[in-house]
Amino acid sequence: QRFRFSWKETGGKKPKSIPRSGFGSQVLQRYVPAALNGEAALRAGRLGINWTLRAPLSELLERG
Repeated sequence: QRFRFSWKETGGKKPKSIPRSGFGSQVLQRYVPAALNGEAALRAGRLGINWTLRAPLSELLERG
């Protein structure tokens, strides 16, 4: 079984680009997915940043 978490900003303007080298971007794109043996996508949505994380459910249950 897989876990999916989606976070979407609302009420803002469409971002022109996704920062690639900032601390927050690195956490969302690299460190969280690596810690959970998963993958993540960070995209510029119509009203702000959209982030999706997918990981094996067992990785989250083991960490409780």
